[in-house]
Amino acid sequence: MPAAARREAAKPLPEILDLLHDETDASLRIAILRYIDALDFKKLDPFLYHETIGVLKNICTNSHSNVARAMAIKIFVQNAQPNESVAFVMKELASHDDRIIANAIDGLRHLNYPGVVNILEPYLKHETARVRANTIVALWHYPKARFRVKAALTGMLYSQDIGHKISAIYAVGQIREA
Repeated sequence: MPAAARREAAKPLPEILDLLHDETDASLRIAILRYIDALDFKKLDPFLYHETIGVLKNICTNSHSNVARAMAIKIFVQNAQPNESVAFVMKELASHDDRIIANAIDGLRHLNYPGVVNILEPYLKHETARVRANTIVALWHYPKARFRVKAALTGMLYSQDIGHKISAIYAVGQIREA
């Protein structure tokens, strides 16, 4: 297949990226992210690839929508160069905002790298239920961590804190889907 034909599917991407700005409607932003998620980044022109990765990073750090941030970090981690995605996620994990930490952990769930276990295990004891739940889901794929993950999940399920119970049930649902 000629190179021009392979890039045909991404032809509207520059115009679609132009639609993303701070005032973009949340539903439109989600639709655009779903479109971007369906793209084969390996077939993108290098400049368009660079621009798309930049847009994703911007959404990860500046979007007011938690859903958009979570989608953007997933797409970013799966498609950015490994050194860039690791550096970005590590910076996000150092945030003081628990929502950003939870999204970074959710992004790491989409990597298959054993070193993730060492990075994420401390978050099994995080005080924020969502951070713990995302850590449980991310670490479930690593048998080495399964014992500690089950212990954290059990602790959340039997917690007196309703938020911990809700997050644990979310984690169980995510694990069963995997």
